Amino acid sequence: MTVDASIEGRLTDGDLKGLFLDLLGWDQPGVGPFTVVLDDAEFEVAPLAQKRGLHVLQIDSETDVPSADIQHRLDAEVSNRVPERLLVFKSPVRQVWKWPQARPSGGIRLIAHEVRSEEVPPAIVQRLAGVRFSIDEEASISLPLVRDRVRVQFNSDQVTARFYERFQTQHTSLQDGIEGVATDTESRWYASVLMNRLMFIYFLQKKGFLNDDRNYLRSCLDRIRNLRGEDEFYSFYRDVLIPMFHQGFGSVDSEYVDPEVAEILGDVPYVNGGIFEEHEIEALYEVKIPDAEFEGIFNFFDEFRWHLDDRDQGDPSAINPDVVGYIFERYINLTSSGQKEDGAYYTKEDVTGYMASVTLLPRILDRIVEATGVNPFLLLQGTPRRYIHEEMLHGGTPDGWLPPPDEVEALWADPLSWFDLADQPHDPSLQLNDESWVETMDRRDLVDRLLVLIEDGEINETDHLITHNLDIRNLVADLIHDLDAPADVAEVWSQVTETTVIDPTCGSGAFLFAAQDLLDEIYAALLEHARTHLSTGSSEAIEALGSLVATADDHPNDAYFRRKHATLSNLYGVDIMREAIEIAKLRLFLALVAKLDRKEEIEPLPDLDFNLRSGNLLVGFRDEDDARARVGTTSFDALSAIDEFLPKVQEIAEARMTFVEAQGQDDPIATATAKSTLRDLLESAKTDADKTFVIGTGFDPKEQDYEAWVKSHSPFHWMFEFPSIVESGGFDVVIGNPPYIRRTKVPYEIDGYRTQKLPDIYAPCVERALSLLAPAGRFSMILPIAFQFSDRHAEARRVVLERSAVWASTYSRNPAALFTAGLGVRNTIVVASGGSELLCTTCTRRWTNEGRADLFPTTRYAALDDRSRDDAWMVRTGDDEIAALLQVLRDRKQSLAREVVKEAGHPLGFKTTALYYLPVYTKVPPVFDRELRIVPQPMDQIIQFASEQSLLLAFTMLAGEMGLIWWASTGDDFHVTKGTITEFPIGIPMLDQIRGDLLHSAERLEQEAFQDENLLFTPYAGRMTGAWDLRRVRNLTREIDRFLLDGIGLPEYLPALIRAVFRFDKSTGERPGTERGMGWLEELQAEADTDT
Repeated sequence: MTVDASIEGRLTDGDLKGLFLDLLGWDQPGVGPFTVVLDDAEFEVAPLAQKRGLHVLQIDSETDVPSADIQHRLDAEVSNRVPERLLVFKSPVRQVWKWPQARPSGGIRLIAHEVRSEEVPPAIVQRLAGVRFSIDEEASISLPLVRDRVRVQFNSDQVTARFYERFQTQHTSLQDGIEGVATDTESRWYASVLMNRLMFIYFLQKKGFLNDDRNYLRSCLDRIRNLRGEDEFYSFYRDVLIPMFHQGFGSVDSEYVDPEVAEILGDVPYVNGGIFEEHEIEALYEVKIPDAEFEGIFNFFDEFRWHLDDRDQGDPSAINPDVVGYIFERYINLTSSGQKEDGAYYTKEDVTGYMASVTLLPRILDRIVEATGVNPFLLLQGTPRRYIHEEMLHGGTPDGWLPPPDEVEALWADPLSWFDLADQPHDPSLQLNDESWVETMDRRDLVDRLLVLIEDGEINETDHLITHNLDIRNLVADLIHDLDAPADVAEVWSQVTETTVIDPTCGSGAFLFAAQDLLDEIYAALLEHARTHLSTGSSEAIEALGSLVATADDHPNDAYFRRKHATLSNLYGVDIMREAIEIAKLRLFLALVAKLDRKEEIEPLPDLDFNLRSGNLLVGFRDEDDARARVGTTSFDALSAIDEFLPKVQEIAEARMTFVEAQGQDDPIATATAKSTLRDLLESAKTDADKTFVIGTGFDPKEQDYEAWVKSHSPFHWMFEFPSIVESGGFDVVIGNPPYIRRTKVPYEIDGYRTQKLPDIYAPCVERALSLLAPAGRFSMILPIAFQFSDRHAEARRVVLERSAVWASTYSRNPAALFTAGLGVRNTIVVASGGSELLCTTCTRRWTNEGRADLFPTTRYAALDDRSRDDAWMVRTGDDEIAALLQVLRDRKQSLAREVVKEAGHPLGFKTTALYYLPVYTKVPPVFDRELRIVPQPMDQIIQFASEQSLLLAFTMLAGEMGLIWWASTGDDFHVTKGTITEFPIGIPMLDQIRGDLLHSAERLEQEAFQDENLLFTPYAGRMTGAWDLRRVRNLTREIDRFLLDGIGLPEYLPALIRAVFRFDKSTGERPGTERGMGWLEELQAEADTDT
């Protein structure tokens, strides 16, 4: 009998303990049975087995398993006793496995697998087979390994790369094959529309939803060819696809003109959503496309396995909706020639998930508290560990930390010995992938301090949850499941429904997709809890929740209903690329149909044409005040025009409400009528506003090409596009990744913004985005690192700081990057909200690819002084003591600048880029050309100091880790500038008490540092460029750093400095061809002498 068959047999028999102990190689449980009391009911929890501390637990029921709501609450209770768990609910008729699965966006979600004796789903068999351990593995098994096996996550990188390469080829071929369209831009756009539609259909057909044919599109192509012959009389595009799109998927009645085509098309469900409506290119042109193009596309598609179920794992040829999302994230960032456009980057799910979690969830939490008066911080105090990310708790148990090795503990007791911890072996059961022992022990200390803060009630505001990086996702879910009053559940449903989220530069919709995922979980929790209340039969519950649950029950698929509700009610997006908007719709639609299990569950998709819009964030009117301010006194006619078009705002708002209500009633005819009315009103108002805006810029539409101006600028008028939201004060959440494009490269004037003269257009994008935010709203955008430190970007910082609370987390690109490391982009994620005046920053975060999963759960902020906020000084620390050290030094108002002279003096040389240390020197390292001749340093710079002593003292301070952390906190993580050197905040006069001893140390450092053995040569541009590797003299520079801190009266900050060094110093390895010392040169010279 195969393993799978044996697993299925045990499941059918209900022998779960034997399944794990006898078949899967698990061990006897390490905890005993215990009881959980919930709503006066007792539930017995029976441990079945464990592997390295991860337990399988069973809860039996005599009748049926508890409701999903009760399951969640039981899991919450059990997690306090057994945090590493796999929970099974078992009754005489079925089992429900709550299987933990890693989310691409971070954290875990519990996937429910139902098993009945007559039906064992293949997915649960596959998962159980994946957690089978052999005797040969025993020695290498650790808790992280078991956890990873249990939470196996679909790794899409390989299939994405392969699919994307082919996708580009087929897209280009299709674009070239389109005939009858006027411009290449339109051909490219329409090719994207067709690829979108075809991929959507492929997912449906592989579920068997189309005419019961899993090869539906190819069958249609073959049958139409057999009917008349290739490209003769009948065309697959004109005669099959167009009717399929418009009369099949896009129409309720599916009335086809040609009966033979109708027979070929067969049973096509109506899905609406606007994706299959007649496209403007189809209306404008007589498009022709050869059959061969579609044959090539289908051949390409058939190389992969298409599936909608996001629980399916591990097939290297599997294409699911997430993979399509990755494909389009990459695609929209390319020009038609395949070159990367400036400004747009592929945003991974952990980034979008973090940013959505620290904006949308806090806003919903605030709404819940305001509407119901419940106190979420009582939950936090009651079970604090549940709301600390498990990565932070790694190496611990509910009773405390597992002991570290004795030598580690001994070394940790003395900060002067911390650098010796680098020699201790890594222990994956206690340490995260990227952690040094200093970071591990520091993380433990941080958690211990955090637990005290929680237990003492010091964390009692929503903003505190962000500052301390707590698990808001869990907290919101538990708060909902704990709502005692049915009326509160109904009110929270209304509050969540009214929450608005926009990405004003949405691209392919990655951030909206993350928000949809969060909202789906919240709506699921609310519906589950509403049904629990209704099950009591109380009149209060029936009155408050009966209508809500009845509406959900009217839909055949709960998950589809929830996601459709979230997509229509909560999500909005704008992008200047029309293609991007089409793609964003497709991603959201696929997230909906992914929840369908049966053909009978298909319902019309939401029409998102008025949620996702194409336009320019920076051009257009926000509201009446903005319109009047922009027009000013340029024209009396323009001011009069504003008065004339303002009444249309209310008309559009009412028409939009009618359209939304028609969709909610699933009335296709009423929806189409309302949509037509709304579209006409919008077009009329947009035309009036466009002309008025143009006049306000000084452009004369009578004398200049007005149509060309509109096409090039794509103005977007928020007061018309989203009238009710603008009228109510703005969006609850504004989130996204604005374009990074130099202002000089933008083909239009940016006007009306405080940041309009800044060097990059991300700044006015941020300013406009913030203006769209409601007073109590929350904001997050990912920005270039220059935002955080550059004097040229100070006005952008001030604009953001005016939103009150600000959190800024900063990310390097070495050894790994948030985006593709080759792009050279270093980023700052900025989070802002009203309500307080916090300014918090992280250190410049560095990590390896292996540590990426732990990156956001281990985010650590430090609060900066109010004076930093006043000066818009966002120094990067991530450690309260480093923040305090830099502020103390700043308060002393001294720097090296006082010792710098313009005329020839005593030169300090430095390289203009850095990685592990500040590359300063008093002896110039050699550079050799191809002929092994010494040539000048190509990029290095010098700073002249007034005296030899000042030079030596400056070199000594900068060469150590004090200099490194200064640069890491204030620079751009790559360049070294004269400002980096001159603004170093320890002036020479501060050293008067230690000058003599420090000069003696400086002489020793010079002597040791500038030895040939410390030279590091890197090949670049035909040269071997030398540098002094100051890491080789760290024993001496650390002694100097310690002496320096003592000498300036700040010895208490030494431990913080060491911690900061370990956080920052993540090795990238050496560039290929790197040489150390001078031996390589001697070998080459000897070879040359031999040849001659």
